[in-house]
Amino acid sequence: MKKLLSSLFLFSACLLSACSPLGEKTGSATFIYGVMTVFAALFLVGYCVLIKEKNGWFLVLFASIVLVNGAYFALSVSSTLSEALWANRAAYLASVCLPLSTIMIVLKIGAFRYPKWLPFAMGGVCLAVFLVAASQGFCRLYYSEVSLVTQNGVATLEKVYGPLHSLYLYFLLAAFGTIIVCTSLVFARHRLECRTQCVMLACAVFLNLMVWLFEQVVRFEFEFLSVSYVISELFLLVFCLLVQEQERILQNVRAEVQTSAKTQTSTAASRFESLLPTLTRTERAVYDLYVSGKRSREIMLILSITENTLKYHNKNIYAKLGISSRKQLLGEEPTG
Repeated sequence: MKKLLSSLFLFSACLLSACSPLGEKTGSATFIYGVMTVFAALFLVGYCVLIKEKNGWFLVLFASIVLVNGAYFALSVSSTLSEALWANRAAYLASVCLPLSTIMIVLKIGAFRYPKWLPFAMGGVCLAVFLVAASQGFCRLYYSEVSLVTQNGVATLEKVYGPLHSLYLYFLLAAFGTIIVCTSLVFARHRLECRTQCVMLACAVFLNLMVWLFEQVVRFEFEFLSVSYVISELFLLVFCLLVQEQERILQNVRAEVQTSAKTQTSTAASRFESLLPTLTRTERAVYDLYVSGKRSREIMLILSITENTLKYHNKNIYAKLGISSRKQLLGEEPTG
């Protein structure tokens, strides 16, 4: 995993350094868009191949990044205003799907309970925002004026914003605010194993939001979101691999406990049978390892966690099981 993270850092640095002169060399923009589209597609394939238990919303997110980069490429090679507008609409379609899929991923990671209609309601909001953005060329709501400009062989849209153009900004801010709230609730609920995952997702969204806002303030002849989306996609692919590796470790722990201390574990578990479901996956793994006879240092090595993290889990386990020490957990001392 360390090699994957190092590769992520080097790849991100290369992409950013390659795009630094794009304001001057607009002729290279089409090539960069094409390369980003290829990379985005490869990462989508990588997710499908490398990740065993797939999340449908991750597939939506990765496919949206492929679509938005492909749309940027199509726009850059457009020869007519009509072609450019359809490419721009495709980019907006992907762009409204990205926040929706990210919110649903955070809700699943945080184990939030939500009504079945919620995804459809949020999808309706995304559709409404998209239809306003897609009105370009049909009415003056989103762009009051739009024309096709070609420089150095790269086509771009020259736009004058209409009265509803700010709607997309409010949509993005609301989506990011929702992610922040959900992530804060994960922290408030002390779901330690979810914290890192949600923070990583929030950082990826924050990166793209900042890039989008920067592009609204400073005018460039290149869509830097094309690069930031691909960096985020690689970032999230590594994130999925890390989660999968953590799940593999937890499964190995459960298998080890079941084979090496099956009788002892079942005896101890019977004392806390009604309370064990309140433990998180990681807390249950720590509990099972203690019951199987593992010491603190061994548990830290098996789960790849620090001493402070183990102490944090111990505190939560004791509180949830109504005990105050490891001896009580193991039945060596009466429980209150």
